[in-house]
Amino acid sequence: MEEGLKLKGCWRISEQDAQGNWKIVLEKKNLITNVGLNLVMSRLRDVADDPISHIAVGSGATGALATDTTLETEVTRKAIIDFDLIANVLNVEVTFGKTEGNFNWKEAGVFNDGGSGTMLNRLLIDYNKTSASAAKVEVEFTLT
Repeated sequence: MEEGLKLKGCWRISEQDAQGNWKIVLEKKNLITNVGLNLVMSRLRDVADDPISHIAVGSGATGALATDTTLETEVTRKAIIDFDLIANVLNVEVTFGKTEGNFNWKEAGVFNDGGSGTMLNRLLIDYNKTSASAAKVEVEFTLT
């Protein structure tokens, strides 16, 4: 009997209103990259590769490909502040404050380093982050 494993990622971007409540403004599935799958497999084998640690956003708009290894035009990267693993679902989160990441986000990815590293996934989006609101970025990875 054959079994096929699939790794899926879903991104949610929420904005904070004046009362401090979060409202989801974007929800979209992403592409898991080939190097991202290799990262997952290497972590199964040993701990030679660092685990995911940062979320980056950029302004590149070229289509996402499984062979991508970086964002096209990365603008900013932040350390993941929350990891939540329950069974086969891993949720990670980062918040960009009102003064951070204020530009039109066109792409995003999860990395295992604060400066370069391996890109697990890539997402094309159209989200205009402004100083009017903080933005919470959540990525849910599901292994099925």
